[in-house]
Amino acid sequence: MTSSSCHCNGVTFETTGEPSFNAVCHCSICRKTSGADFYHSLGWSSKSVNITGKENLQEYKSSEAASRQFCKTCGSTLFITIPAYDMTITTPALYDDDLKDFKDITYHCYYGNRVIDVTDGKTKYNTDSKGDLLDDAGKVVAK
Repeated sequence: MTSSSCHCNGVTFETTGEPSFNAVCHCSICRKTSGADFYHSLGWSSKSVNITGKENLQEYKSSEAASRQFCKTCGSTLFITIPAYDMTITTPALYDDDLKDFKDITYHCYYGNRVIDVTDGKTKYNTDSKGDLLDDAGKVVAK
């Protein structure tokens, strides 16, 4: 079990088990809603995420498929929910516990939309995890 919270502790949560993915997203929605060059994401079955303080959450529907939840008080971005997949996405940046288990990402998605090149040797997809494969400079290496 791993515990986490927003900055003001108005919303806390625990995750159990292992995430279904550990990836970095470079899409414009993730970049704009996180205010960062990319978003390090952990995908969990929604049943694996126990949230306390739900009354402090504000929701924003960021796309047809997904909504984002953030703390009404401090503004911390906390969750991305994708109901069609019964999935809740978190970021290890919020976790209070030892993060060593989440440091080794498995792939980058929407790398074609990146702001910076990342030379980590990890698999890079042009779009989602079914898209064209790219090299670190963004050149298509496999379809």
